[in-house]
Amino acid sequence: MDAEAKKRDRPRGEHRTSAANRQKILEATLQVAQEFGYQGTTIPRVSLKAQLPTGSVYWHFESKDMLFASLMEPESGMAGRIPSQAASAARRNHAPAP
Repeated sequence: MDAEAKKRDRPRGEHRTSAANRQKILEATLQVAQEFGYQGTTIPRVSLKAQLPTGSVYWHFESKDMLFASLMEPESGMAGRIPSQAASAARRNHAPAP
């Protein structure tokens, strides 16, 4: 495959950036949770750690609970890296109402 074909086949623009930003946000959330725990993890802290605007975090995740829910999904590959206390708190806060 020549260089031009490779360029045509890779994701471009918004789609590539959006997926990369989502991953940066998840990684930043994990780092903030490891440092501050669930209660200390805030959207502003995550956005600072990810070096993205707060609005970008909200574009991908409507709340901190949704961030943690995404981290705990097996597909994220990060579920085992979440501090146990943060994971427990996230599960309690994300549990469906009885």
